[in-house]
Amino acid sequence: MALERGVWTKSSESGGNGGNCVEVCASDTVGSSVATVIEVRDSKRVSGPTFTVSSGAWEAFIQTFKP
Repeated sequence: MALERGVWTKSSESGGNGGNCVEVCASDTVGSSVATVIEVRDSKRVSGPTFTVSSGAWEAFIQTFKP
């Protein structure tokens, strides 16, 4: 699956001290205008590996943390 990457965004909880951080990027398949997957990476290893989840799975994950 070819992806068109969006912009990587650092977690708002990571602060500015360079500690343990994650970044996420909403990406879509080539030719689509809707984010189909969310990529996640360690902000200290931007050229390192990422893992990918569906946008629906990411939304369900985020909802577990909302009050």
